Amino acid sequence: MILFNNMTDFKILKSAHLKNYKLLLPFDQKITEIKWGIYIKGMGQLEARNISLKVDEGEFSNKWKIENIQNWSNKTNKLFVDYAKLWGFLKYFHPKNSLGKINWDSVLVRHIDNLISSKTQSTLDLKIEEMLATTGGITACDSCSYKIADSLKLNYTPPLEDLNISSKNLKHLRYILKNFRKVNSYHVQTSPRGTPNPSFVNEAAFSQMELPDVNYRLLTLIRYWNIINYFYPYKYTLDDNWQNSLSKLIPMFVSARTKAEYHKAVLLMSAAISDSHASTIKGISIENVLAANRQSPTIILPMSLVLKDGITYIKDIDSSFAEKSNIRRGARILSVNNTIIDSLVARLYTIVGGSNKGFKDSFISRNNLLANSFVVKGKVSMITQSELKKNETLLEYNMKDYIPFFRKVYTYKMPNFSRAANYMIRDSILYIDPSRLDTAFLGNLSKTIESLKTVIVDFRPYPKYQSAARLLQILSSNKNSGVKFQWMDLTNPGVMEKPVVQSVVGQNKFKGRVIVLVDEQSLSQSEFWAMQYRKCTSTSIVVGRPTAGADGDISEVALPGNLTAYFSGIRINYPDGSETQRIGIQPNIKVQFNIKDELDGRDTILEEALKY
Repeated sequence: MILFNNMTDFKILKSAHLKNYKLLLPFDQKITEIKWGIYIKGMGQLEARNISLKVDEGEFSNKWKIENIQNWSNKTNKLFVDYAKLWGFLKYFHPKNSLGKINWDSVLVRHIDNLISSKTQSTLDLKIEEMLATTGGITACDSCSYKIADSLKLNYTPPLEDLNISSKNLKHLRYILKNFRKVNSYHVQTSPRGTPNPSFVNEAAFSQMELPDVNYRLLTLIRYWNIINYFYPYKYTLDDNWQNSLSKLIPMFVSARTKAEYHKAVLLMSAAISDSHASTIKGISIENVLAANRQSPTIILPMSLVLKDGITYIKDIDSSFAEKSNIRRGARILSVNNTIIDSLVARLYTIVGGSNKGFKDSFISRNNLLANSFVVKGKVSMITQSELKKNETLLEYNMKDYIPFFRKVYTYKMPNFSRAANYMIRDSILYIDPSRLDTAFLGNLSKTIESLKTVIVDFRPYPKYQSAARLLQILSSNKNSGVKFQWMDLTNPGVMEKPVVQSVVGQNKFKGRVIVLVDEQSLSQSEFWAMQYRKCTSTSIVVGRPTAGADGDISEVALPGNLTAYFSGIRINYPDGSETQRIGIQPNIKVQFNIKDELDGRDTILEEALKY
C-alpha cells in the first residue's frame, strides 16, 4: 500500500455540491491500481451522486516540467524560501504547535501544492494567514521578554529577518515572537539515551514512499533546514551562511523526479553542514546514486584506490588485470576513460559529508567510491603514473572476469586486528587499544600502573566508552579538565545553554608519559577521549594525523522516503574555548602519509610514537 487517506483534514461536515477534493499520492512505479470509496463516520445518512475520479499526471507531465523546472525563477525561489522559514518559525515558536496537536507536515504538503500552482506573492501571504489561523491566537505575556545574552548567541539568527511578506502578517508574527514562552516541545526533546543533544523522535519518515512527490521532497528540505537552523550547535562553523542555503537547495529538490535524483539532493543537503557525522544517510547508497546519475553503463575497476591529499593511489589490484595492463600497486591514477580523476574527486566531495578534507578522503577510500565511478563502452583506457613515468593503457574489459576480486574487496569482514588489545612493546612501554579492553585487565592495571614509564593509547579504532573512561582515571594525575560541553537550549530555538567543563579525578599514581595515537579515521568518541587523554599528565602528547573533526553525541532526523540523517548534537571544545569541530584534534607530532609505507604494511604512527 502506497498511501491511505480518510480525508479527515478536509473537515467535510455538511453537504457539498459539486465540490472538488484533491488528494496527493506519492508517485511510485509499483502502483497497479487505486481503490477508493465513501463512508460516513458516526451517525447519520450519506448520499453521493455523480462521483468521478480524475488522475492528473502532475509533476510527470511535460507541462509541469516546463513551468516548474525550466522556468523556475529567482522570484519563485524567494517565495518558497520565505514560506520555509515561516513554517519552521511557527513550528518551534507557536505554543499550540509545541503541544503536537496540529499535523504541521500536512499543512506544508497542502500549501506547497498551492504555491507551485500560482507562484504569486498574494498566494504566499494567503498561506501565511492560513497557518496563523490554524495555530490560533496567543495571549499576551507581560513577563516575557525575548532577549538573549550575547554569550549564548553563537548560533543565533533572528528568525523574522529578510522576509518579503505583508505588513499585516509580519506584525502578527512579531507579536508571537514578542510573547514567546520557553516550553518543552513535542517536536524536539532531549535524547532518549539521556544525553542533552536534540532528539526528533516524532518526525515521520513516510516509509511507504519510494519516491516522495514534490510536496514531500520539499518537506524533506524544509524540515531538515529548520532543524539545523535552530538546533545544530555548530552552525557557526559553516563556510556558507545557512540562511543562503535554501535558495540553492530548493530547485534541486523540485527537479528531483527520480529516486536517484532525490537521494542525490538529500546527500547534497546533508553535506552542506560540513559534519563528518553526516557522511552517510541511512537508506541511501552513494554508489547507486553515482551509477544512476550517469547516462552510460558504468564499470567497477578491479582495484581498491586510496585518496590522500589530492592524489589517488592504487592500493590493491587484481593480479590478472595487473598483468594485462602493466599497472602495479602504488601507481597514481590520472584519468580513466577520458575522465580526469581530479574532476571526479571534486564531484564526490559535494555529496560526501565531512568536516574536513582528510575525513572525506578517508571515507571515499574506505568505501572504494573512486573505483566504481567510471563510464565504459567495452574498453577501458587509463593513464597512470609510477614515479616520473606515465603509462597509457587501452584494453578490452569484462567485469565478469574479476568477480573473485570484487568479492574480496566489497564483502564486509570483521576487523583483522594485527596486534593484541594490550601488550608490552618493550620494558615499561605498554600499548593499549581501548576498543577491545576488558574490566579484568583494567583492574590489574590500576594496581601495577606505577611500574610503567610510557603508555600508548590508540584511538584510531572506535573505543568502548566505559573502558576509555576507567583507563583515563587510572592514567590521570589529580584533576583533569580536558573538555567543555555546550548544547542547544531545546526550549529556546536557536539559543545555546551555558557551557559546562567536565573534570576527571585521577588516581595520581602514574608518573610516566601518555602517548595518544590518532588519524583521519578517529571520529566522535575517539576525538572526545583524545582531548582528555592529552591533558591527563603534564607530559602527554598526541601523535599521528589530524582527526575527523566531528565531536558531540549524534542526533538523528527521519526524512520522507524512509531516510535518516545525522549530525553532531553537542558542541565540544577544549576548556580554553579552542575549537575541534571541522579542525580535528591536531597532533603534537604529525606523521605524513606515505603510499609505500601503506603498501608495506608499516604502522608509521606507532613507529613515530616509540621515538618519544
